[in-house]
Amino acid sequence: DKLQDGVPDTIEMVQKAGIKLWVLTGDKIETAVNIGYSSKLLSDQIHQFIIDGTSSDDVFKQLRIAESKESLRKDFKKMGLIVSGDALLKIFTNETITPIFSGLVSKADVVLACRVSPKQKAEIVQMVREN
Repeated sequence: DKLQDGVPDTIEMVQKAGIKLWVLTGDKIETAVNIGYSSKLLSDQIHQFIIDGTSSDDVFKQLRIAESKESLRKDFKKMGLIVSGDALLKIFTNETITPIFSGLVSKADVVLACRVSPKQKAEIVQMVREN
């Protein structure tokens, strides 16, 4: 995909204003991350956590790692979460995992949700509104 003129500069200004950005896309993780860098949504100053586990246990462990390292983010001023649609299935169907995810995304500066369905997009929007 080719970005429209001015998109990277606009995103950079929005971030400098303290506005958190989320991207909910059908793209695979690698594509979304590449677009994130080219659009200046992501940078080397953002500590990125990829949540792409294929089981509830994997997703739980990845979220716990991100949660523990988030509190130690001295080297990085910002945190980004990159979440796969498969991981979101586990997150929204597990009452133990959902609050961990909700807490992390509230602290994240950037969230990229990849390979998400329209239903998952609605679930994410509902979660944000409720929290």
